[in-house]
Amino acid sequence: MRTRPAPHPTAKRRRTPREEPGTVNDQPALIDEGDNAAGCHKTHLAIAAARQARRLGSRCLTVGSCGNHGLALALAAQEHGLAAVICVPVRYASPQIDEIIRTGADVLRYGDTYEDAVAGSRRLAVEYGWADCNPDGPFETILLDAMTARIAHRIRMLGAPPEVLWVPLGNGTTALAALLALDHLGSGCRVAAVTSHGNNSVLSSWRSGRHTPLAPGGLRETAVNEPLCNWNALHASRLLAYDDDRLGVLGVADDDLVAAATSLRRVPCTPSGAAGYAGYLRAAPNRARHAVLLTAHRNRSPQ
Repeated sequence: MRTRPAPHPTAKRRRTPREEPGTVNDQPALIDEGDNAAGCHKTHLAIAAARQARRLGSRCLTVGSCGNHGLALALAAQEHGLAAVICVPVRYASPQIDEIIRTGADVLRYGDTYEDAVAGSRRLAVEYGWADCNPDGPFETILLDAMTARIAHRIRMLGAPPEVLWVPLGNGTTALAALLALDHLGSGCRVAAVTSHGNNSVLSSWRSGRHTPLAPGGLRETAVNEPLCNWNALHASRLLAYDDDRLGVLGVADDDLVAAATSLRRVPCTPSGAAGYAGYLRAAPNRARHAVLLTAHRNRSPQ
């Protein structure tokens, strides 16, 4: 892994994907990770968590989630004969919540933000001895290894490796796993992580290289951008350790997310799941080989 110490705030400004030189190439390779029962890219890491919980003798899984991770974990728990308790922010509404309940999992409303829901899940795990499946909890290595292996597999399937891989950015788990996968493959590919402009602490901290959480009540969450909004992104510090030759961060607006999802006519991607493609379209990238990770499907029939 090529890293460097976080720069002083007065250091040379980091580049962002928008500053890639050149003109738009042919369409990038699309890596669709939403074509599964959970409709998202969290399926493999959820299965890994369920298997680890069974090995440890845990009978219940818990996680804080706004949808994707919660549904994937609930389905994995159901498949492995385990209980699941998913903590969801009080004001968050999504069809995924009904899908989680249909698996037999319990949904508990906790706090106003994703980070609040994670904190509630952690407390319950400690109090009742449940398996804490939050991305930076005791299962962090298990979860990252599973997602890293999956991304590495999908990159190998492309044949010629990309030179730039575009991914959505929420709490940073996917971007970090992508970097670890590329390290494992010995690839010099750059990761371009795309999030909601003004609503993610990785993006706001990117130029300084030092993670500073945002004000919890300062996020402008919408039905479009919610999965990308994190005032205290869980894997921010690890991402900020990467040199900007390996990682760039870009913020986009809701209109960009919707336009990107709409233009993906053959993939029923959610706007947030198409964040990587939105960044690709906004950045007018050079003629390098590009790949885009699509992370969530919309309008699915309940599984």
